[in-house]
Amino acid sequence: MKDEQRQAGEFLLGRLVRLCAALAATADADTAGQLLANRIGEFLACDRAVLVTLSPPLPTHASDSTRPSDRTALADAIRAAAQRIGTSTGPHRLEPGDRAARANGLVAGGIAVGEGLALDALERCLLGHGGTRVLWWPLTGRGDTPARYALWLERHNGRGWKDDELSLAHRVGPVLAALLPGPRTTPKPRRALKLGAAAAVIALAGAIPVPAIVTAPVQVAAAEPHHVFSGMDGIVSTLAVAPGQQVRTGDVLLRMDTRVLGKNADEARQAVAVAQAELARNRAAAHYDTEARARLAVTQLELERAQLELDFHLAQLDRAELRSEVVGQVLLEDPDRLPGAAVRMGERLLSIADTTRTRLRVMVPLADFSLVEEGAAVSVTLDRSPLSALAAQVVRKGYSVQLSDDQIPSIVVEADWAGEPPDVPFGARGSARISGDTVPLAQHLLRKPLQALRRIWGL
Repeated sequence: MKDEQRQAGEFLLGRLVRLCAALAATADADTAGQLLANRIGEFLACDRAVLVTLSPPLPTHASDSTRPSDRTALADAIRAAAQRIGTSTGPHRLEPGDRAARANGLVAGGIAVGEGLALDALERCLLGHGGTRVLWWPLTGRGDTPARYALWLERHNGRGWKDDELSLAHRVGPVLAALLPGPRTTPKPRRALKLGAAAAVIALAGAIPVPAIVTAPVQVAAAEPHHVFSGMDGIVSTLAVAPGQQVRTGDVLLRMDTRVLGKNADEARQAVAVAQAELARNRAAAHYDTEARARLAVTQLELERAQLELDFHLAQLDRAELRSEVVGQVLLEDPDRLPGAAVRMGERLLSIADTTRTRLRVMVPLADFSLVEEGAAVSVTLDRSPLSALAAQVVRKGYSVQLSDDQIPSIVVEADWAGEPPDVPFGARGSARISGDTVPLAQHLLRKPLQALRRIWGL
């Protein structure tokens, strides 16, 4: 048992040493305050930690890396604790009092709290999260040094603070108070002059005009491919080509399932034969039978209708084989999708493209799209040849937002090669640098960080 206590003490001491070392290595008061709020839970386990300045009492840093506001219920509770307990005492436990407990019971029972049981901000805070137990810990210095900071440590669901934890906090408080940097002092005039000169140089450098560069992923695509559409409703039986295969005019691309079509054609042939026999019988009987002579016109129409239906089904059988109308390379992303798939008339099945005619598809991030103009110069570096750059020019800007391979909202921008198209295969990927109008250097460097801050803070 003693060995376990000794090991636990050594473990806790090691955490305290690491925390103190991190605070000692931090000269900025703001960074040190956030560090203490984030890591004090390693020393004293808590659900939330808030660092408070005591002149006046205001929350400055929280363990969830957010900056608390001074107009929240938490800030009101902290001011109430500082007023009720003070800032010169040691660590103090805050728990719901009898008045708050009775009010909580009445509210839970569905009865409104009367004026005599009204709760202040501190008591309302202690009743939240299933019962909050707070350690109010002014970080007093050694001797008569007044506390500049205090820690507000919360434990939820009724978990309280033990006496030995309060004793430990009382001993460690002066160490943490000594390690927290004090408020910044006013720089000396000479240092202010140097800082002003440096700021002026930075401002002048930031005003230097530079071209706005947009970097985005690019893919080589076919320029105006020939699309193959289904000529009928049905089911694809077999796919006769493979992606990337070269085809010529008249080559079979795919075949539709003809079992239903063949059955319909056989039935239409039988209907034609029946109509022909009925017409022949009526013609033979028309010489002596007036009724047969009257049915001749109707029988002739039925034969023509049956013949038209047969011609239709035979034409459908002819369209069951899709053949290529151009010379080129087959473009098909998923060849296993077509065999056995039910397709509708007019549905696009695959594409055939000329390998000598390529175009670039650039996925420009939505945040950079406003910098791209038609006619802008593009420098393309493909992954297959990263040391050579190819020239192109923007010819069309899209408007629909899509997700890129990196799941970034982007808009497609198409570019054509400047000069003779290079010999690159379809689907080759790389990166494109699109040159825009000139902007100040500061805007070029700070544009993306400012956009990120706006997304984070919702500005």
